[in-house]
Amino acid sequence: MAGIKIPAFTGISPKVANRLLPDTAAQIADNCRLLSGGLRSFSDKLQITTNTLETEILSFMRMSDGVSDYWLSWSKDVDYVRSQIAGDTAQRIYWTGDNEPRESNLAMAIAGGGLMPNSCFVMGVTAPLVAPTVTPSGGSGASVSRAYVETFVTPWGEESAPSPVSTVTTGKVDDTWALTALNAAPPNTATISGATHASGVVTITASSKHLRVGEELVHSGIGGMTDLNGHFVIYDIPDTTHYKVLLTTAQTYTSGGEWARVAPHNTTGMTRRIYRTLSGEYFFVAEIAIGTTTYNDTKPDAGLGETLKTTGWDMPPTGLKGIIALANGSNAGFIGNEIMMSEPWQPHAWPTEYAQAIVFEVVGIAALGTSVVVGTKGNPYIITGSHPSNTSMEKAQQLNPCLSKRSMIDIGVGVLYSSPDGLAFESGAHSEIATMTQFSRDEWSLLNPSSIRCSHHNGMVFGWHDKNASLHTGFAFNINTGAFASLSMPSTASYVDPETGKMYVANGGVIYQWDAHPYNDITYDWKSKVFSVPRPINFGYARIDTDFSPAEEINNSVADDTAYNETVLASGITDGELDASMLDEYTLDGSLLRGGSFAEYSTKSLRLTVIADGVEKYTETVSNSKSFSLPSGFKAHTWEFRMSGNMPCFGIYVAESATELRSM
Repeated sequence: MAGIKIPAFTGISPKVANRLLPDTAAQIADNCRLLSGGLRSFSDKLQITTNTLETEILSFMRMSDGVSDYWLSWSKDVDYVRSQIAGDTAQRIYWTGDNEPRESNLAMAIAGGGLMPNSCFVMGVTAPLVAPTVTPSGGSGASVSRAYVETFVTPWGEESAPSPVSTVTTGKVDDTWALTALNAAPPNTATISGATHASGVVTITASSKHLRVGEELVHSGIGGMTDLNGHFVIYDIPDTTHYKVLLTTAQTYTSGGEWARVAPHNTTGMTRRIYRTLSGEYFFVAEIAIGTTTYNDTKPDAGLGETLKTTGWDMPPTGLKGIIALANGSNAGFIGNEIMMSEPWQPHAWPTEYAQAIVFEVVGIAALGTSVVVGTKGNPYIITGSHPSNTSMEKAQQLNPCLSKRSMIDIGVGVLYSSPDGLAFESGAHSEIATMTQFSRDEWSLLNPSSIRCSHHNGMVFGWHDKNASLHTGFAFNINTGAFASLSMPSTASYVDPETGKMYVANGGVIYQWDAHPYNDITYDWKSKVFSVPRPINFGYARIDTDFSPAEEINNSVADDTAYNETVLASGITDGELDASMLDEYTLDGSLLRGGSFAEYSTKSLRLTVIADGVEKYTETVSNSKSFSLPSGFKAHTWEFRMSGNMPCFGIYVAESATELRSM
């Protein structure tokens, strides 16, 4: 009888019967780094933040000033992109999912420390609401008809869509064209003068100009109906002097109050630009301070500037989700069954003419070059084009609904996401279920696929899901070999840094770098298939192929340091007390106790368990690569082998005799 040889290690395939698995496959593969055929553990995670950022972090990212790292975190499902604007040294960022879309930069985000981002602006620039009033006078030249518009411009250079057009006015070409009633900057706060409650809705009396449904406000100073103080999202805006929020209260409003935007408009230092018609187009006339509400236009036609480019440059809708950056300079997002795109290199401007409706409700999107891969509740779609005004949309070949927005990731050659049948792959040219070999729909459902959130790092797809007793809290999937392992380390969010390539995970409000601890490796657990032999036999000898030398050095050093420190502590003299030793004899806070290079290493070990006919017959820590005896006195039809530890393993070999083992 030939022995059993496991010369390489792959992952689990729950859809395949335990006896029919390939010889290198596993029934259990937990915390296994399955990259090169060997069985290895991941390094332990390395704590990065020492303070709790959120009770539960669902999204986070790193920003840096070149000296220090700063961690922005949210307790919501937030998506973010970095600025694609040329010459942006302020490090602007844009995000969705935190009520209305928002923007910030490094200085604003980290100001004051603590929970970051600390401050932000609303993404986009609201357009002026009222048309200018135009009055020409004083000229004697030829008659001419003109119309005027104005725009708002933030200190960041973001320009709004134009105001309504002024009444077309006829005057003299050399008239002084007086513009009055120019728009004030959009307010970031206003006084509340009343509030009434009915059926869980409070109607608030206050200016609602420039407010939008879905915008977050904070109320303060309200008397009587004190339940109304705090943060609220606008539910409805019936007219320009009222807005509504959801609140059930038995209180009655008496007096006072103020609303303020949580994400204000960027109005400090705002300017306005004035444009007028010439030959059917609008041309730039002047840029003036926002506080100046009149302007006298005496500029000749030859002195006009560039044409108006911001027509249709709307603010993104308040409910926009899933923002991504495309290679053509545009950003994309979705709301309902619509895909929205920004003007290229103008992340604040989202023309509605670029929107594309899809048959199914959108669940998530991912960027693939200049294309948008759209995961829906039905077929996926691919939108492709060099400019948002010139795109084409195609329905993917297979019906692979997307179950989890947070699972959609770009893996370079395509996009992966969680579907009812497994991890779906979509590249536009090709659709498939990437985990088809490992999972059927029944096994995949045990991972609660609607809860899966993924990241792509070091050639592997890492995913986490709501805890399952047999498949733990996550997985690591080698997209090149198909090796699939479970992970028993929980995480509420993950982030791959685009500048460093490092992956970070969050758990318990703290951020860790993944697979990064300099000393400690986590323990893996790998259990082979069920090997069935044609007749009952006893395997008497085994050999484990590994490299023990690093482990021996580490374990010996740890043991030596531990024994030495125990002796010092038993003596009661450590020389760590104040004035116990000469100045400069030890480093600051030092003592006789050893804290050398190996002091923080965890013990390295490798343990083999042999299971015969379903019964554990042998469990032993393996200390070298030499052959060793297995228990005798029984024979079995089925054999399984389980390895656990934090040392690499390159093969398992078992045989009936020592001679047979040597020939393997």
